[in-house]
Amino acid sequence: MTRACHAAVRMATGQILTDDEIDAMLERMADRAWRLREAAPNLSRGKAYTMAQQQLTREALKTQLAAKRMEIASQVAKATLARDSDALGAAGLQPKERLEALTVGREDQAPGAAASTDAEGRARTASLWRRVQVGLSKMPGLQERLSNFLGVSETGLARKVAREMARLNGAGDVEPT
Repeated sequence: MTRACHAAVRMATGQILTDDEIDAMLERMADRAWRLREAAPNLSRGKAYTMAQQQLTREALKTQLAAKRMEIASQVAKATLARDSDALGAAGLQPKERLEALTVGREDQAPGAAASTDAEGRARTASLWRRVQVGLSKMPGLQERLSNFLGVSETGLARKVAREMARLNGAGDVEPT
């Protein structure tokens, strides 16, 4: 890219980007604008660059938000693990026993000793599945339509399956169902 492009970016952002980062960013924007104009030939060059900049900014923002969400989830998980480990330690479990209780569960008389990773996963799965069931129950007949993907209630299904199997086994005179 040209020095004029670098100067304009530096005026907008300061000195936080290197020349290589500016070049990469401008190349991505030019490539996106080219693809937008290829998809819509009547799109002006300026409009294509504006749309490309907006799309790239939106994608960068989504990436940053996802990273922030992961960072927060990691901090919450670490705090929860520390809290649970401390509670097990207060109940008299040694570090090795705490780790065992947190990963596979133990039958000790300590709060959370049996709350293994597997038990937590099963509880969360049951909780999420319950929400799905509640949603399906609000729409009468939907669960039956979704769970009947083989057409079990269809009349003559066994005969149709037999005809298709015969056809697949080389019976040339059998019409497909």
